[in-house]
Amino acid sequence: MTDKSFKETIATLNSFQSSQETIERRVKEGIYQYTKRLEKTTRMLQSIDVQIDDLVALNAIHVAGTKGKGSTCALTESIFRSCGYKTGLYTSPHLISVRERIRINGRPVSEQQFVTHFWNVYNGLKADVNYETPAYFTFLTVFAFSMFCKEKVDVAIIEVGVGGEYDATNVLTSPIAVGITSLGYDHLSILGNTIESIAWHKSGIFKKNVPAFTVPQTFEAAMTVLRKRADKKQCPLYVCPPLESYSTENDNPIIVGIQGEIQRLNASLALQLYNAWITNKWHSKCGQNFSHSETASAFKVSQQQLKGIKDCKWQGRCQYMPQGRIHYFLDGAHTIDSIQHCVRWFTVHSQKLSVGKKVLKVLLFNCTGQRNVNTLLTPLMLANFDFAIFTTNNVVAKESKTSEISNFNVDTSTKLESVAINCRAWKELIAHRFGTEPLTQQFACISEAIDYLRDQNNSYVSDAQSLHVLITGSLHLVGGVLSIIDPKLDA
Repeated sequence: MTDKSFKETIATLNSFQSSQETIERRVKEGIYQYTKRLEKTTRMLQSIDVQIDDLVALNAIHVAGTKGKGSTCALTESIFRSCGYKTGLYTSPHLISVRERIRINGRPVSEQQFVTHFWNVYNGLKADVNYETPAYFTFLTVFAFSMFCKEKVDVAIIEVGVGGEYDATNVLTSPIAVGITSLGYDHLSILGNTIESIAWHKSGIFKKNVPAFTVPQTFEAAMTVLRKRADKKQCPLYVCPPLESYSTENDNPIIVGIQGEIQRLNASLALQLYNAWITNKWHSKCGQNFSHSETASAFKVSQQQLKGIKDCKWQGRCQYMPQGRIHYFLDGAHTIDSIQHCVRWFTVHSQKLSVGKKVLKVLLFNCTGQRNVNTLLTPLMLANFDFAIFTTNNVVAKESKTSEISNFNVDTSTKLESVAINCRAWKELIAHRFGTEPLTQQFACISEAIDYLRDQNNSYVSDAQSLHVLITGSLHLVGGVLSIIDPKLDA
């Protein structure tokens, strides 16, 4: 036991966040810096007595990709849990609490579990004579793997953080199966600015004689790289079939609990990962001649698997939450492909709810990192918003060191500058396309933006019977909004 409080624990964890200067230096140093991460992660695990054999015993499923990897992991975990297995789930980022990242049997670890295990790991690391302050994500990876070993889970479903080849999670040398979700352009400063480079990094999780599954890729160049890497690593690679090709008991439809058409692809990938894990038959193919063009076989989905897919909940992805006259549509899309899916989802559902009503459509937006804001905002113009709000990801103007959703990597002035850039880009895009000047507002924090929308004395928003507010561009923005409108931690 420890006498440390949860807030003290979070403050210590937040001290592991890298400064903006450190991040920029690492990017300039290039890939070499990231190769060190795997070595450091291995040393950290060993210093708390977690060995490679312990990781093998996790019977892990490892998932990389640009979009949908968190949803795929959630669906895979839900299927396993529905079928009676004890599960560990490690994902990132979190929306409201860091405890969301580490789940046992679908539930975030409790505050007491988090505090106790945090200090056990932290003190174990500090006892090492070669101790160095760990990076935030690397520490949480070590924390999660250690906890899953301690809990003796039947299966650990692990989401890659960034890339794959040099990601801290890639200390997994013998997963049971790996998955690659849809690939696109993101984290270009780390992964490179070509789809080939991105696919190379993502396929870094391929392992010899370990079956890999991917959804059909939008970019043929990405698929080509996946095939080449699979050949080189002697890893059998299969493309998932459409969800419609699976049969079910009593011909029951496959209902995916997470909204959005893209989730049907992710559900197929989740089923293939489960099937490969449970049957273990794929290992018999390894070392033989196999075709990377082969589509994985569909199969009959059991009632337990159907229940797992249907019951899966994953906050912040195509999530609809009505609260009185304000209807919140939350989707953490932050790539051009995911924004396009988001717009289609929002448009369809907003239209259904708008029949016979005076509806005001509002965009609440922010994007972070080095993403091209014009690329993300352009598809959003198709939704014909009446109003656009731009804000930072800060929940309140002055955030505490014990906040679980604060980013201390970037100073306030830089965040506000990004807000102004995003707003200006929106105005220029609208003016160029429609020849009009859009209505916009800028706020220093999310709570101010939500207060503005809720203000009954605000004549502009109060005239509408209902407000349809799409929150998108950043999962951190979505998490900040959820912490205000629905602060209870989703279990």
